[in-house]
Amino acid sequence: MAILKRFEETDTIKLAVLLNEDEALRLDMGFPAGSYITPRDARRKIQKWERAERSVCFSIMEGYSFVGLFSLSHVKRKAGTARVGCWIGSSYRNRGICSEAFGLLLQEARDRGISRLSATIRKDNHYLQAIWDGAGGRSETDSEGRLHYELDIPSGS
Repeated sequence: MAILKRFEETDTIKLAVLLNEDEALRLDMGFPAGSYITPRDARRKIQKWERAERSVCFSIMEGYSFVGLFSLSHVKRKAGTARVGCWIGSSYRNRGICSEAFGLLLQEARDRGISRLSATIRKDNHYLQAIWDGAGGRSETDSEGRLHYELDIPSGS
């Protein structure tokens, strides 16, 4: 069962461990080989991102295991829009955890007055494409092969 919770100080150690140990995730995120991130560095990067991008970050958990992170960024309250960022540890992919957490993120966005989400997803990122497609997202491909998704959040439950 997926849990989505506001990213907090206690999550930084779990985040740093995942970022340092998951080679597939490191490649996905473009981390240089041999680099290392400390929990303190991880928290600083999250705080900087939240300030710079008008963002809020959420930990994706499965029980007590830190699975990944969602963010709602570039939030425009008057327009009711936000961008979604996501990464998930490679061993947790294709198990339904992120799809379940995405449903929780939709509810969180709705509760914040957001009615439309968007994301840019690389063409080789099939697990995120499947999540957006499964939620009813619409996509267009740009000249560089990236997919630009939009999703209208239905009102209600």
